[in-house]
Amino acid sequence: MVGTLISRYSLQSETQHIIEKAGLSFTSMFMGKSTLSEQHSNFIDVYNGHILAEDICEVAENSDLVISFGTIRSDINTGAFTVQINPVREISIHPDHVHIGHEVISLGTPQGARPGRNYP
Repeated sequence: MVGTLISRYSLQSETQHIIEKAGLSFTSMFMGKSTLSEQHSNFIDVYNGHILAEDICEVAENSDLVISFGTIRSDINTGAFTVQINPVREISIHPDHVHIGHEVISLGTPQGARPGRNYP
């Protein structure tokens, strides 16, 4: 699942490389729409919780593992908080930390970021 922080930190090519090398299908969240090409053969659709297509919800919410790249879990980005991804089955990669299940690994301040600012 691709989010808006990927474009904010100009990580589109790196993210696409990981997706292609691993052979992953991917969605984007609403705010991350068009971060990677929606014409890409691995692109499924935009995932915005239960606001949009139910078949995309099925894929995202019933996957064995979801890898989220730079997603922000805000009201507009989650279909009014209707996203139902089990955190135990998600690896969520952010500019300054990674969530693996319920564990958080700090990575420090992202390159080009202002120190002291909180990043989602």
